[in-house]
Amino acid sequence: MKRFAALACFAALSLPASAGLFDDDEARKSLLDLRAEVRSRDAEQSQKTQALSDQLSNLGIVSANSMAKLRSDLAEQSKQIDSLRGTLVDLNSALKAAREDNAKLRGMLEVAQNNSQLGTTEQQTIKRKQQEFEAAIDARLKKLEPRTVAIDGKEALVDKAEESNYNAALNHFKAADYRAATRSFETFVTQYPQSGLLGTALFWLGNSQFAAKDSKSALATMQNMMQKFPQHPRAADAYLTMGHSYEEQNDKKRSAEMYAYVIQAFPGTPAAQAAQEALPKPTAKPAAKKKA
Repeated sequence: MKRFAALACFAALSLPASAGLFDDDEARKSLLDLRAEVRSRDAEQSQKTQALSDQLSNLGIVSANSMAKLRSDLAEQSKQIDSLRGTLVDLNSALKAAREDNAKLRGMLEVAQNNSQLGTTEQQTIKRKQQEFEAAIDARLKKLEPRTVAIDGKEALVDKAEESNYNAALNHFKAADYRAATRSFETFVTQYPQSGLLGTALFWLGNSQFAAKDSKSALATMQNMMQKFPQHPRAADAYLTMGHSYEEQNDKKRSAEMYAYVIQAFPGTPAAQAAQEALPKPTAKPAAKKKA
């Protein structure tokens, strides 16, 4: 597991920080390295881990951990809701201040235009102040407006809080904190069910779950992703993760079927190559003995 953690950290540090998104080649390499390391874990260690998990479950510790996770998720959702409320309050305050100040400036300008005692210089000064104020308000409002981001070869319109939450979850994955990444991505897909980032968020959620040794949840997440986004650019890698998840559950038949599907449906891709390598090699038959 030390090797797995070191490899995950190396893969995360090597990824580009721009806009919080992964480059395809680097992302695939990171995921393939993670999967290869997970699959190479010793079977005896897995049995010991399962036995320990069963014992902990019998003692009620698993239930306690579930409650702790639920409290953590609720606290995180509460923070995000408070942040959104703060954003809305700032927006309403800015709009209210803009209306009030604009009304004052227009009144001053009308008075100046109708007052023969004020010259052109005074009128121009008032106009300039009004323009500067309106420009400042526009700049502030633009920071709160949704913006277009490019992800997986497509563009998506997201608001500031939405993008911030997605990047925070992805940063957990980059830091190899897969349990935190899982919680954050779960919160994201719940809070933003119509997001343009939803498909990719489900992809990273499934891989976070797989890296956190929760292959059953990873399989369910990837199946959900493919049902909602069958043409997603990361479909090949999603199916590959399904194959690895079946393999982690000792379902050799389904894992082999999934690997074969990736090879057939996505020929020539890195995922197809990884699936080919993951397929179990046929056992050579012993040579028949020659009769004397």
